[in-house]
Amino acid sequence: MHSPDLNFLHGLHTPRCIARVDKYFRGYATLQYMVQGGVELHYDQKAHALQGCWFWPAWDGPHIRFHPGAGHTWWEHRYVAIQGPLLSRWFAAELYPTTPQVAPRGREHARAFDDMIALFNQPGRWPLIRAVNLLEGLLFELAQARSQSMEDQQLVDRVDQLMNESGYALDYQQIADSLKMGLSTLRRRFAQATGESLHAYVINAKLNAARH
Repeated sequence: MHSPDLNFLHGLHTPRCIARVDKYFRGYATLQYMVQGGVELHYDQKAHALQGCWFWPAWDGPHIRFHPGAGHTWWEHRYVAIQGPLLSRWFAAELYPTTPQVAPRGREHARAFDDMIALFNQPGRWPLIRAVNLLEGLLFELAQARSQSMEDQQLVDRVDQLMNESGYALDYQQIADSLKMGLSTLRRRFAQATGESLHAYVINAKLNAARH
């Protein structure tokens, strides 16, 4: 399906994918999605081991290789391949991902991806517009998750800095105030970012410092 801004080339859902891709993507990009299994992915010399629910891009630039990962013989695979001026604008706005990204929680991405592939394959203008809107919405969701991940890392880095400066004598309320957030928000976001409570993180850091 073609439009002045975006051309849909192809897309597919393969429940048990065993493909071995080794190529340069010239003149187009893809968004790949897996929900189970494992994939070994390479961008030039940079390797990634993916298991579970992940998105990853392929685009005109690096040498891209992927295949079933160690301990796996297949993965459940979905993808769409696209090209056109809109794709270039998405890249320029840093909306299109350029690294693999774990699927954000709380949404049925497989169903949305299947709907998008089906709409792209339907004739007519309106199915194409709806498919582009679905894809753009997904890209916004991924971009927001990347931004949140960066903010969470900055939060952890700030706590590490204050621990070093204070000798682990932290006032949690002062930390929250310095970050312009409530104490409960600080505790919740820190636990989401690290998988443990702020207090447990500080105690473990003290113990590790004492061991060293």
